[in-house]
Amino acid sequence: MKKVNNVWTITAPNEKVIPTNANNWNINEIESIPEFQAAEMAEETMIVKDHNVYFVTLEKYFGFSVLVYYNGHHIYYVNDYELHHKGKTKEELKQIYIKKLNTKLYTESELKAPLKSYADYENRDYFLRNYYGMRYNYVSFFGNFNSEEYKNCYLETTANLYKCGISFAWYELPEIPQKIAELHNAIETAKNNVADNFDYWYKGFYHEFFNYECSIGGRYDEAAAAVLRGIKPNETIEKAYKAAKRDFINYCNEHDIY
Repeated sequence: MKKVNNVWTITAPNEKVIPTNANNWNINEIESIPEFQAAEMAEETMIVKDHNVYFVTLEKYFGFSVLVYYNGHHIYYVNDYELHHKGKTKEELKQIYIKKLNTKLYTESELKAPLKSYADYENRDYFLRNYYGMRYNYVSFFGNFNSEEYKNCYLETTANLYKCGISFAWYELPEIPQKIAELHNAIETAKNNVADNFDYWYKGFYHEFFNYECSIGGRYDEAAAAVLRGIKPNETIEKAYKAAKRDFINYCNEHDIY
């Protein structure tokens, strides 16, 4: 199938990328680096959760960085750069990267395993929606639809593709959205299995009360809905909600957060 460059996201390019300015990479060039080039550039490599990881030095702004690939596809949303961690040594950066990758990445068996915590659920869900689909070439739901040329190209291309509402993308094979749906169901099943886990729900509510700035806007119901995602509260969940709200309010009062 012919792929149109301004619609398709190709995460397994075949040609080397040369910076437009000598030793001065920009983010688009970095995200276009194919795996064989990353391997050539790497000062060290390792495998983290079935993903190939390359530690490279990108001169100028980005510095000592980590590039992540799966089956030849660049999972560049997971990359990290010295630019975001100024003042760290290479060894310190490497340890930061490894720790973050072990939190962000999952194997398929880990996605299906019992949940460890609310944060684990959030990380699994985020991985599946944002990272997992990058191991294939895809067309995103999002694009420059103000351009008639782009819109027409998008409609023509996606007419022969398979839609995935979980990762917000179109794929060439029906097995891909089916697999993503299967993994999503496994994650949700794992969540349903912690319905009586007080600690899980308490930490979830407490975390989201901060995210939704409930001390300012009082958006407790919205925060709770974000944690529940359609699950009907039982006695354990209701107790966790009340305890988390009480402790959140006490924390805000003690720290003058209004």
